[in-house]
Amino acid sequence: MNFKGVLFLKTKLMWIPFIPLFVGGVLLRVYQAMFDSKGADVGLMSGGSITLGFAAIVIVMILVLAVMSKLDRRTSAYYSIKKNVPAGIFAIISGAFLFADAVTSVMSRVDLSIIVDALMSVIGGVAIIVLGISSLSGNNKAKDMSGFMIVPALWGFARTFLTFLSFTTVASESRDMTDLVYMVLMTLFLFNCSMVYINLKGRHAVKACFVYGMPAILVSTAYTLSHTIWQIKDGSFSFIDNVRAYEFFALSLFALFFLIEMSRGACERSDKEYEEAGIDRNKFQEPLVEFEENVDPDSLIHLSDDPIMQQAEETMMSVDEYSTGTSAEELERYKDEVYEKYSGASVDDSAQED
Repeated sequence: MNFKGVLFLKTKLMWIPFIPLFVGGVLLRVYQAMFDSKGADVGLMSGGSITLGFAAIVIVMILVLAVMSKLDRRTSAYYSIKKNVPAGIFAIISGAFLFADAVTSVMSRVDLSIIVDALMSVIGGVAIIVLGISSLSGNNKAKDMSGFMIVPALWGFARTFLTFLSFTTVASESRDMTDLVYMVLMTLFLFNCSMVYINLKGRHAVKACFVYGMPAILVSTAYTLSHTIWQIKDGSFSFIDNVRAYEFFALSLFALFFLIEMSRGACERSDKEYEEAGIDRNKFQEPLVEFEENVDPDSLIHLSDDPIMQQAEETMMSVDEYSTGTSAEELERYKDEVYEKYSGASVDDSAQED
């Protein structure tokens, strides 16, 4: 068994644990919203076994992806952005949600935190739309705006920090705080995603997009669906009140299609990357069979000692010798003679059996 192929996993294999964990986690939270009398907006401990089970799924996913990323020694840290219509559309939608969020926040009340959040949302929305246009057109415009591409991560950090401050006056057991988890994960994803767009290596931007992006997709999707279902069931649903959840859900869809794109187009490390990482590239290459130049190729063919195989070889050689220098009429006559010979033999055999 080739243990190298098992140990040094490719990043695209991260989809194998992601899919069942994603389905299990989302279904768990949807079940909680539909059938649990406590609802979806509960704390970690007060939510019971369902909330604890969901937290365990998220932790397992992060650990498994981190281990697989560590074992993957082949995937390059650089990636060339390609045309990706779904990713581009959802990135642009995410930017539009950020604009709407800024407007609704300022209209509700005005203070320092709201102003800071609104400004960061507008600037971050523009930067995310640039990412979307780059994917939508296949022309990476973000690469020429490398300094500006750090803004989405700064917006995510500001939003996470301000949201955390707003929760200091609320008991952690009285509401579901997993929105903070997907904010942190999405901020880390946006940071590494921006480095991929501007072709900056970082620690390893490509693999980090998978490690942070996949859990962010899980947590954001589960949170958005469960809270939407619970609010509709409770009769308290409001799109404006949930616009922040939907902007992160749109970002998770952008992350999903972007990761699918990278799974198809990710490349192996270059010789320079292997050298910089201190990795011997020969460890990942299958040994090649080399032949000496003076070896006769015919000597490499060994027929079996089986008499049938030997008879077949003699027949083929006799046919080759006979066919050399013969005319088409002679070959046709020879074929007719062989046919009559074996046809007569088959008839005699049948008569003997009767």
